Amino acid sequence: MKPRLCLSLFAILLHTVGAAASLNGAGSTFAEPLYKKWAELYQKQAQGEAISYEGVGSSEGLARVLDKRIDFAGSDEPLKRSDLDTKGLRQYPIALGAIVPVVNLPGVPNGELKLTAVLLAKIYSGKIKRWRDSEILDVNDIAAAKIPDLPIKPMFRNDGSGSTFVFNYYLSAFSPEWARGRVRARN
Repeated sequence: MKPRLCLSLFAILLHTVGAAASLNGAGSTFAEPLYKKWAELYQKQAQGEAISYEGVGSSEGLARVLDKRIDFAGSDEPLKRSDLDTKGLRQYPIALGAIVPVVNLPGVPNGELKLTAVLLAKIYSGKIKRWRDSEILDVNDIAAAKIPDLPIKPMFRNDGSGSTFVFNYYLSAFSPEWARGRVRARN
């Protein structure tokens, strides 16, 4: 056998053995569907290469990548340059997502209720407790008459969530009280 042919066969053998490589990630549950779709599309093109992603929350993803249990982590909260440098990490923005408050009020059609960031901060801090609060009615000229006099029951996440960071960051930008009184953290 000629040396050139042997080298070519050896290269093909190495490529075949190495083709079973895998890449494992975890983190943001918000971005999980996107990562999984991308992995599915990539795996169709690169036969033998497996990519997995587990939505466990941004905090847990970061912990796993720091412990070297995974190859990459997804987080909705950007890391500071100093943290990236000291932990030997690289950061690449790949997607943006929106967080939208959802309200279910009897008699108020979907999309008709208006809430500002200031109102949301007051609702989540417990300063506004009822839907017919004058501050809510003031910004809802069209829906005001339809808004029932019911208590507001805010819901939120308690787990390690980049979405929680994004929501807190947003409210802090519009409410100095929120910025002073709330911990902006990854939980």
